[in-house]
Amino acid sequence: MRADVTVGAFLSGGIDSTAIAALAREHNPDLITFTSGFERAGCSTSTARAREIAAGIRAVLIFMLWHGIFIEQRIVPVVPEPRYPVHV
Repeated sequence: MRADVTVGAFLSGGIDSTAIAALAREHNPDLITFTSGFERAGCSTSTARAREIAAGIRAVLIFMLWHGIFIEQRIVPVVPEPRYPVHV
């Protein structure tokens, strides 16, 4: 892997991102991984797994925690309404 800038990979904690990050780390010892999570009960399992994987492949992990108030005030207003029916 060659780049003029720092190379990063999103690490969700799932098998796909784990495989990509592990392979990338073999070719780039300076790989930086990223993950994000929400400040809500029950939403921490994938971020905890991402932390374990980053430690296991010895990669730097940058973690972003999204707070509910930020999402409500900054993200929800800019997300367009769906153009098709959404069934929950």
